[in-house]
Amino acid sequence: MNTISSLAAVPVLAAGVLVAPSHAAHALILDQSCLDNVVLTWDPPLTNTPQTLAYTAEGQLNGCTDRTHPSGGYAESGTVPGASCTNLFTPGNATRTFVWTNGGTSVMSYSWSSTRLNGNIVYVAAGSIRPGGLFGGENAKEAITVLAPDPIACSGAGVSRLFGTGTLEIGL
Repeated sequence: MNTISSLAAVPVLAAGVLVAPSHAAHALILDQSCLDNVVLTWDPPLTNTPQTLAYTAEGQLNGCTDRTHPSGGYAESGTVPGASCTNLFTPGNATRTFVWTNGGTSVMSYSWSSTRLNGNIVYVAAGSIRPGGLFGGENAKEAITVLAPDPIACSGAGVSRLFGTGTLEIGL
């Protein structure tokens, strides 16, 4: 999972010489970088039995680096075949529309994959922003860690909501 260092874009003054951290060059070329908080809702709830489920992903983008568009959000829905508490995301392709608080939209066409890390699910979506919208033509990546479903609930009535946090980077 990519993380953003709060010091990545802050030059450091040391002994009278302006020095930038070695990873600052990468952070400075991004057109947009945001913290991403998402709520996933499943219908019917996730259980240990694989089934086709409908989902809704509602995300909030905050702390964005582009001062003109400092925040935004998205809502996406679809279905996941064979989803269960142990198999949430099979690789695939989709689109996601980001709506920026100060106006404008960015439509990301992407492929996604997921892996397990320390019991949680790390979801990575990589693609590009479609021309014609804000940040059009730029590459983009969204990395989100979703807390693992409660195994006790998975063996019973199921889990209908999961929460995740991560980052969105545009202009890679």
